[in-house]
Amino acid sequence: MMACSSTNQTMKSSVKKPSNPFDASLMDANNLCNSGKYDLALAQLKKSYAIASNNIKTPSINKQQAMVISAYGDCYSTQAKYDTAIESYEAALQSKYPPTSGYIGITKAYLEQNNYPKAALYISSYPGNENTEEILQLKIKSLTGLLNNDYEISSSNRKLLQDKLSQLKQNLTKLNKNQQVKSVTTQKQNLAITPQTTVTKPVKTNDTIVDTSPTKNTFTTTDKSSGIQNFQDRIKVSNNGRHYIIINRGDTLFNIAKRSKLTEDKLIQLNNLKNNYVPLGIRVYLD
Repeated sequence: MMACSSTNQTMKSSVKKPSNPFDASLMDANNLCNSGKYDLALAQLKKSYAIASNNIKTPSINKQQAMVISAYGDCYSTQAKYDTAIESYEAALQSKYPPTSGYIGITKAYLEQNNYPKAALYISSYPGNENTEEILQLKIKSLTGLLNNDYEISSSNRKLLQDKLSQLKQNLTKLNKNQQVKSVTTQKQNLAITPQTTVTKPVKTNDTIVDTSPTKNTFTTTDKSSGIQNFQDRIKVSNNGRHYIIINRGDTLFNIAKRSKLTEDKLIQLNNLKNNYVPLGIRVYLD
């Protein structure tokens, strides 16, 4: 369901279910897990694995099977069963077709256990694009934990890690600036096309009262939590079809709930949060 719609019913109907049986089954499993229906989710993942196997037994794991195994890890992580989740992620990553989501999942699981060496190892092996906010945040958090804890690191290696950390922070700052510039440019283009929303009173013309007030938008033009970026522009779609935003400086669960037309309790439930605290760089799912 899309969090930017006026009602939950509208949000639910706006997400089109994949026509591919495997993708549809995997999406159902993820939705069940994120709704806290873990037994049903694991049963659905078993069905997804059967579809991926296509009733053919082979010694190696195919690409879709690896995706299901990684999804098992995601579901166990949602339940804070990090040891079990890590076992699933490792099995997926040892396959011939390791899913990129597995690198992200296992890094987050190790970070939850404060195992920074393992987290740094896996996220440094991530084969996708490094210059995304999520990956940069994970790399920064892993290296920061590695450098700030009592690990035996030689002075030369520590210097290399510090230089790498500094470069990652610069890349993240540059990425955020580029996103802000792009957002401001988009807003200026929109303002050039659409007049700024103003509140006006009805006008009486030839004994006919005409309401000249503009149509009220679902969201405000500027997201106050970020100061610049439009909230709708921040909404992204994950591989399993869920909508989410990345927490920026100034975001609060209250503001996110207000702009997504959800309650704080609902967001806490969707994201398996312990309270209403949302640290920088994490995903907050809206459905």
